[in-house]
Parts: sequence; C-alpha cells; structure tokens
Amino acid sequence: MCRKSSRLLVLILRRLRQVHGNYHSLATYHFWGSFLMRGYSNGRRNMVPLFFYNLEVTRRYFKGATLPPLLALTYPEVQEKAVEEIHAALGTNTFPRYSDRVNLPYCEALLLETLRKTTIVPLSLPHSALEDTEFQGFLIKKDTLVIVLASGNASEKTSPEINSFCLL
Repeated sequence: MCRKSSRLLVLILRRLRQVHGNYHSLATYHFWGSFLMRGYSNGRRNMVPLFFYNLEVTRRYFKGATLPPLLALTYPEVQEKAVEEIHAALGTNTFPRYSDRVNLPYCEALLLETLRKTTIVPLSLPHSALEDTEFQGFLIKKDTLVIVLASGNASEKTSPEINSFCLL
C-alpha cells in the first residue's frame, strides 16, 4: 500500500511541476495564468502573483491528499483497528473491495468520518445526474448539472463535534 501511495505522490509532484513550469500556457483558460501573464507582459516581474498562484495550486492538489494520512498518523490506534478488521474479515492477502463493505463496518465508518472532515477530490469538477433521481422531494433530471456544496458537511447543526475525529 505504501508503494502505491509513493507512486501517487510522485505523479502529483510531477503534475505540480508541469503546472508551475508552464503557467504561460495556462493564461488562455486559467485565471491565475492570465493574471501572471498580464504582470509579465507589462515588464514587471512581480513575485506576489506568482506566490499566490503557487499557493493556490498547492492547496488544490494537496488538501484532500494530506488530511487522511495526517489523521492516520495522529490516530494510529484507529488505523490499527481498521487493519485488524480487514485481516479478520478478509485475511491478510486480500485488499478490500466495495462489495466487502457489509463485512467492514468500522472501515466504512472510518471512510465516512474522513469524508466528513475533508473532501478528497476537487469539488469544482463538473458533476451531473446519471439518471432521473428524487432527492428530498425534488426531482433531479438526468444530465442535470449538480453543484456540490461542501460547507453543509461542516456545520454544527449536522455535526455537533465538527472539530473532533469521532472514531476514538
């Protein structure tokens, strides 16, 4: 599992270097690229926009990738309990699959708790309904653009202990 994580980190770092190195080509479709190009075309090499661009790219790429490992490091007993559950239910030579969820209630709770704390994919990606869906009395037709509002996951009303990790 660690090798897969290392490969993923290498791919992410490679992509970050590409984005940082090619910001001129981003000007046509990316706000920060356009902002930087405007600064450079005027003969000014203002590093403040570059700093904020770097900060934004890093935040977008690493926000979801860093919290789950940090939670695992902060709460090793939670990670150990999840591994024990996987080994007890599936053995030591098998990785869990989606269909194994019914046999892994603690692991599912761990995943849901991690998703409550942060999203692990960019929510700005376009989403659409795959089929006609009824949600809380509303009909969402197939191919309707759906905009995700993550702030609802982090409210005192829905999560009274918003700043705690609830699997302890």
